[in-house]
Amino acid sequence: AIKACLQCCRTIATKVAAPQFGDPELLSRLQIRIRQLEDAYNTFHDPNLSDDEADRILSKAFPE
Repeated sequence: AIKACLQCCRTIATKVAAPQFGDPELLSRLQIRIRQLEDAYNTFHDPNLSDDEADRILSKAFPE
């Protein structure tokens, strides 16, 4: 769901960034929201964390 929200917000941001739209404050708030969504997405989808490392962390946290 977060990924879909990010795609939607990025599409809207492209439209809002057009000079004829003329609302820089709205664009600024939308960019902040995009960064928040990216942070939330990256919390659960860390591309630098391998499956082996994730398994190691899980087995350490939940030894049973």
